[in-house]
Amino acid sequence: MPAATEPIAVNTGPLIALAACDSLDLLRHLHSRVLVPTAVVEEFCRGESGQPMQLPEWLEVRSLAASVPALLISHLDIGEASAIALALEAGLRLVAMNERRGRLVARDAGLSVTGSVGILLRAKRKGLIEAVAPRLEAMTKNGIWLGRALIRRVLAEADETP
Repeated sequence: MPAATEPIAVNTGPLIALAACDSLDLLRHLHSRVLVPTAVVEEFCRGESGQPMQLPEWLEVRSLAASVPALLISHLDIGEASAIALALEAGLRLVAMNERRGRLVARDAGLSVTGSVGILLRAKRKGLIEAVAPRLEAMTKNGIWLGRALIRRVLAEADETP
């Protein structure tokens, strides 16, 4: 198995999407540490469907030392704002989030950004999974919205026939 790389702070969206396709474990195989702010834990454990969800023990749940900056909260939901604040506070370079606005704000803050689909692509390139398509299908079947253009682009990048 390939060595895990740099640590990552994760927002709720990628946790839910990766759990929806039974691929949450990929995070710990791709990253040396997976940090999650307490606000994200609260969102995730509430569950999108109202069903409580359980976080794996290998996730590092962190409380922020300082309050989330008001500027972040004014533009993002608390989970996105907390994930960005945690990445900055912990000196991480990478954050995982799916929402466009959060990704833009994270980049403006100097962070590199990936999302659930990017994690799947990287896992395939590293030989952790054989195919991306079944996981994308599982995501959509479990209520994760993925645009058709995104699916086509990802399957092409993964060398899988759409």
